[in-house]
Amino acid sequence: FMVQEALTLADPVLKISERSRSPEGFNTLSDSILLEIERSRDEELREARAVVQRMRKRRLYRMAADYLMPRDKIQQLASITEEDIASFADHGKTLETRDIIIDRLTLNYALKNKNPLDHVRFYSSADSLESYSIPKDRVSLLIPNEFDEHYLRIYCRDTSKRDHIRVAFKRLLESRGVSDPLLMYNIPGDIRFCSRSQWAFRAQRD
Repeated sequence: FMVQEALTLADPVLKISERSRSPEGFNTLSDSILLEIERSRDEELREARAVVQRMRKRRLYRMAADYLMPRDKIQQLASITEEDIASFADHGKTLETRDIIIDRLTLNYALKNKNPLDHVRFYSSADSLESYSIPKDRVSLLIPNEFDEHYLRIYCRDTSKRDHIRVAFKRLLESRGVSDPLLMYNIPGDIRFCSRSQWAFRAQRD
């Protein structure tokens, strides 16, 4: 996200997208473009330069939550926006849409929700000219019924607001009918799963 953001902010000045449309211009694009942004003193590149310098210092955007969407909630939750999350902030806590980044991640076997083995043809050693397919239940009983999964990953630019964003996201999920969302979130040096009781404990502790 940070590289993408730096390049997007620099695009009006460095014409990155325009250069990518021709072979000659594309040949000038490499990792050195980040150095070009960082070394520039152009005031119009100030924001892009700040993002690059933040990456150099490893002050990276942090993940606030990682949520595996239930199959029956994908369409409903796919429309969630940064504004939606910010609107569920605690009273007295200010969240701006710029604080929040939503990443919609889909994992599959390059065939969307289809079983890749259904598209594989097999040959018998007795007849190398005729191919055939094998039903899923004849291959293995351990093959899953679902072949893709969809995640909502929430990141924060201001790491001091990570817990507030996480709580707001959880409340938003509950408002959309997810009664007890299981969120995976990371804290320095640790990854934990957080259930309703753990949320209550963290809220009292914090």
